[in-house]
Amino acid sequence: MRRRLPAGDASQRLAFLRGLLQAIGDDADGDRFRAVVGNFVLGMTLEIGHTFQDEYDKTQLRLEQAGRLIAELEKNPTADEAALSRAMFHAGVTDRELRRLRAVERRWKETPEDTPPFEEFSLLKRNAAGGAADPDQRMVFGLAERYRSAFPFLDEFLAGYRRLANEIRAAARRLNDLLAASGG
Repeated sequence: MRRRLPAGDASQRLAFLRGLLQAIGDDADGDRFRAVVGNFVLGMTLEIGHTFQDEYDKTQLRLEQAGRLIAELEKNPTADEAALSRAMFHAGVTDRELRRLRAVERRWKETPEDTPPFEEFSLLKRNAAGGAADPDQRMVFGLAERYRSAFPFLDEFLAGYRRLANEIRAAARRLNDLLAASGG
């Protein structure tokens, strides 16, 4: 494909491709081509939505685990090491996850104003889940940002993820308070 494009920078090649796409006729072949392009756009839109939903769901599960652990610890506020282990088992929380939850407040970083969407998500994910976003997701966020006016779900996702990250932070604070009160 590249060797069929004219030499020049990206804007020149983009102008060339736009010209080709505008020259598509109103015949059956043109209709089939527009249908294929429409399906591609729909597929990319669904992929973006799926990526966002998957990230949200994984973080939601972490919040639910933290909530179950807090509920177990509240049943026995003077928990010793054995009671903590039982509570972790019942909540499905590993030692690593407990360490991560206990460190949330200490490692929390606020998102600066005007942070690009991918960088904001990556920082929120690091805060809430302990790891940065997959660098390959940069393209998904780039597409969502580029077509924000047509598909406004990027802002909705970031608002929801911000809320979820703050709920994990609050749960981590509650967990640390419970563990401190029980001497853990």
